[in-house]
Amino acid sequence: MAQAIPIVDLSRFETTEVDQVAHELDQICREIGFLIITNHGVSNSIQDTLYFASREFFERPLDEKMRVRRPKDDQNRGYIPYGEETLARMHGGNTPPDYKEVFAIGPFDRPDDNYHSQSKSYPNFAPNLWPEKPTSLELAMKTYFSAMEVLSKRMSGCFALALG
Repeated sequence: MAQAIPIVDLSRFETTEVDQVAHELDQICREIGFLIITNHGVSNSIQDTLYFASREFFERPLDEKMRVRRPKDDQNRGYIPYGEETLARMHGGNTPPDYKEVFAIGPFDRPDDNYHSQSKSYPNFAPNLWPEKPTSLELAMKTYFSAMEVLSKRMSGCFALALG
């Protein structure tokens, strides 16, 4: 029987219900492992802008997308075409390639110092690749990435409360 994915309203962490919602989050993570969050602070306009810019990118001809193909298999930067990833293999599975294409970025506003540019920081701080078109994709992805960094820090605090 299918189980509903629980919904956690993050605004409850800013109320007198904080202990209750932290307990609920702890239970959800231990028993189910999946949840939907609401009131996360990422505006619809940020999400919509990324959706439309990325959709425009993925509708481009394959030869254009391949110009920003990831340079190495372990570097999740740039375009990854259909059939190049099989995520089940990471866990010892043997399945056909995943039916997806991806455009991935990583941190983009890091200092140009020895720590962030040394070989040991690869692939975490590898440079991002950007297509010529659509011109809106870079800003849309950077804006969304920044919003996700803020949300991840907020979620870390929620998980810390859940862990006591």
